[in-house]
Amino acid sequence: MPEYGEPKTTRSRRSVRLAPEAMDAVKSHQVRQAEPRRVLDSESAHFDLGVATQTGTPLLARNVLHAFKSALAKAGLPHTIRVHDLRHASATVALAAGLHPKVMAERLAHSTIVITLGLYTHAVEGLDANAAARMERAIRGATKVQELRYIALGYQHQK
Repeated sequence: MPEYGEPKTTRSRRSVRLAPEAMDAVKSHQVRQAEPRRVLDSESAHFDLGVATQTGTPLLARNVLHAFKSALAKAGLPHTIRVHDLRHASATVALAAGLHPKVMAERLAHSTIVITLGLYTHAVEGLDANAAARMERAIRGATKVQELRYIALGYQHQK
């Protein structure tokens, strides 16, 4: 029977929400796993792992890597992509989509937001242009631009 150790840090043990479509895939996978485990009714079938072999035991790293490389080939992606690259891709996409860096830092279990910003913001093209466009939309939506100019310059707006 395998033995599990504690995670590297206390922040490593956390819950991360998944999108509804991803949760549906997880639930479907659990249903597919339940029957073979029930039939086997072995001691190893009761580890309650989210991802496991058909008998319920932990996956071997070499098998995970082989399946990952097969999926890359099937998708027409370069074989040089590493499993860990998925973490970086996820963070970059999330930040580019406007996810708050503090939220992403928590999802990645970074000790500070500075780590997240240092690692990923350079990879997100156009953050400055996006910021300018968002600020303009916020200003135009809040009030007339001319009124804000007066306020910014310290003048009283005359009607």
